Amino acid sequence: AGALTQKSLQIFQRNSLLFSMELALISSMFNLGNLILPWTPDGKKCRQNGLRIGWTKATFIPIATNAAGGILVGLVVKSSGSVRKGFALIQGMFLSGLLQNRFSKEDRPVTASQWFGGVLAALSFGIYAMFPAKPL
Repeated sequence: AGALTQKSLQIFQRNSLLFSMELALISSMFNLGNLILPWTPDGKKCRQNGLRIGWTKATFIPIATNAAGGILVGLVVKSSGSVRKGFALIQGMFLSGLLQNRFSKEDRPVTASQWFGGVLAALSFGIYAMFPAKPL
């Protein structure tokens, strides 16, 4: 999906904001379908309790940050490509793990599988640096 997105944005020079809006519209249609269909678990809950049960003003914080993040990801992919976006994502996850391990007030240290994933990500950086992709 990243390669197709990058091709659409870089080669065909699509507008990244319009592309993000198209993706959001398609996702919204699938989510709405999930809420309307009576045999899905979410559809059953919606019919019993209503659509906005439990919503507060704070509900819109993750919605707004997710929307802003989607727009930023589109801009990053257009300017830097999906491989570099992936590396930035891995670095962000690694940094989050380090910060969680150091500053978390809960007793939830980083697990062995998370550390293993970080090592694999670091190896992928090394392999990509030694054998960079060649342009087509």
